[in-house]
Order: sequence, then C-alpha cells, then structure tokens
Amino acid sequence: MTQVPEPAASGAGHDLIAGAAILLLALLLRRYFSGNADVAWLLTLAEKWLDGQRLYVDLLEINPPFSVWLYAPAAALARRTGLRAETALDLGVLLLSMGALQWSARIIGAARINRRVAVPALAALTILPAGIFAEREHIALVCFLPLLALTIRRARGESASVWSAAAVGVASGVVLCIKPHFALATGGAALAAAILRREARLIVAPEHLVAGLLFVAYVAGAFILYPAFWSDMLPLIALLYLSARAPVVDMFNGALPLLAVELALAAIWLALKNPRAVLSPEIAPTGAAIAGFF
Repeated sequence: MTQVPEPAASGAGHDLIAGAAILLLALLLRRYFSGNADVAWLLTLAEKWLDGQRLYVDLLEINPPFSVWLYAPAAALARRTGLRAETALDLGVLLLSMGALQWSARIIGAARINRRVAVPALAALTILPAGIFAEREHIALVCFLPLLALTIRRARGESASVWSAAAVGVASGVVLCIKPHFALATGGAALAAAILRREARLIVAPEHLVAGLLFVAYVAGAFILYPAFWSDMLPLIALLYLSARAPVVDMFNGALPLLAVELALAAIWLALKNPRAVLSPEIAPTGAAIAGFF
C-alpha cells in the first residue's frame, strides 16, 4: 500500500498546537514560580521611580540605572491595566520571546527555518528559565537573538537593509546596557562571522555601530542624570564586592564545571557527527556567542 505523505499544513498545525501548549505551560509555571528577589526588587524600584523618587538619592541601589529602566514599562503597564506588576512583566517577556523568535526567523529567511527548531526554541525561552524568568540575563538573551540571526546571515555572505541592521543594533544595544560584558558574546559571534567570510568589516557592521552608539549614549546620560551613582554607589560597590572575592578553586564547585562539561560534550558530539558543520555559518557564530556568554 502506498503511504500518502502528510500535508505540510498538518505539520504546521501540529507546530501551532505544540507552541500553544508550551505557552500554556509557561503561564502555569509563572503561577508556581512567583519570581525571585532580584526581579521583585527592581520592579519595586521601578514603581517608586515612576512615582517621582530619585535613583541614588531617595532610592539606594547598587545597580546602574538601566536595571531599573528595564522594568519600568511593566510597572507602568500594570498601573494602566490593574494587573500585578509581576504578571505584566511575565506577559511582556513571553510576548518579547515570541516576537524575538519570529523576528530572528525572518532575518535568517523563513524558507531556511526548520520548523522543528521553533518549538524547542520557544520552550527554551519560556519554560527552561523557571525561577530566573524575566531576570536581566534572561531578557538579554531574548534581545540577543535577532543579532545572532543577522550575524548568521552575514556569515552566509548575505546583506541586510540599513533599517533592519539599525533595528537589530538597538536590540543589541539593550543587551550591552543590561550587562556591558555581554559584548564578549556579541563580539565573539561577529568575529566568527568575519573569520568565516574573511571580511574584517563584519566586526564593525552597522548593527554593531548602532549598539555601540546606544551604549555610549546611555553611559553619558547616566553620568549627567545620576552623578550620585558614580560618586556614592561605585565606591560602595568597590568596598563591598571587590573585597569579597572567593578563591578561584571555588569556581570548580557547583554548576560551573557541569555546564563546561555539557558544552564540551555537545561540541565533541557535533564535531564527530559532522565536522564540516562546526565551521558552518550557523554553528560557528552561535558557538562563539555561547563561549562569550560562558
């Protein structure tokens, strides 16, 4: 008996059902994981900042101002809708995750997207974070995805419009404003693409210039708007944190070595399965970004 192939529409329907199930599970998990102290504190600061209280004067906080600005939209949305700030934030990050995946797919090219990747990627962004959902690092990862997609596109030798590159640059700038050392990931991906294409100009592609300008503007604005952060908070941070260094050997306890082993095993498996794939436009920038984040 001849087997009739399953229509493509049916596969798309299955993906839609799977995606809806993932989002439902993510929403249920948000009721179980009520958030963590960092997110709750920054939401509280954002609410007080919206009330007119001044950072580093009325509100004592050791994090730079962007950490508070990042959560202000959720706090403002909660006031307009009557939702809890935590609920507004969770819904916002879920929508941001879906939007970032869709945007990244369009950048790479929908015809080249394997639908089997979309469902696990959505689960990775909405379910796996669990108790650290909506942390700054989680939001930074979501905002990083369009840049990674554009870097893969450039590693293939394809171009992008100026407006697309500028929009990706803004998202990448948000990543740098959240944590400046995440430049190790953005820069690592760009360096890998430049090596693959043998084009050094990819390191200073328009999206990276926009991200850099946005970060510089943010730092300059923080100097002007919040002098107390630099004069009062930074010395306090240096006093509390720099003197509290743990021995290097302590880094080999806990999750860090486990993560290193997992990454190494994944790299070895990929290299043995398909050695050429390691230097592909998709894998090399992604691997460099993972190394940078690590």
